[in-house]
Amino acid sequence: MLGFPADGERRAPISAVLFERSVRVLHVHSGNLWGGIESFLATVARRADLVPEMHSEFALCFDGRLRDELRRAGATENDLGRVRTRAPWSVVRARRELRRLLAERKFDVVVCHSAWGQAMFGGVPRTLGLPEVFYLHDRVRGPAFEPMVVAHTVVQIE
Repeated sequence: MLGFPADGERRAPISAVLFERSVRVLHVHSGNLWGGIESFLATVARRADLVPEMHSEFALCFDGRLRDELRRAGATENDLGRVRTRAPWSVVRARRELRRLLAERKFDVVVCHSAWGQAMFGGVPRTLGLPEVFYLHDRVRGPAFEPMVVAHTVVQIE
């Protein structure tokens, strides 16, 4: 049973119920801003002890406060290289770098943490047979990314 235990009652931690084995997660994000998503990712890194069955790594495109926070937390962060939509070759290069990283390491799932990240990297994990999660922390803003996000997002309901 999940939830808060009554006085003196002991229950298995939620992580023991959710994960039958450890799970390796790659979190993909731009990394050049600081806000809610970045704070969330830094917290995931800092509080990895709360879910020891989940091993998180991070793949970022830019240097910034998020990369600094991840390093301070002792998290593994991978550099995908700077991406500019006005420079399509930078998108191709970063997608190739993500594909190389996924092929070399054994991740169980890849999480793209924004419409931008999904637009730039969506579909890459599936080319290697990996599950992909699009974690939209807020609504998609503006028409520019919407078609790209939709093109790379697969909804599967079982």
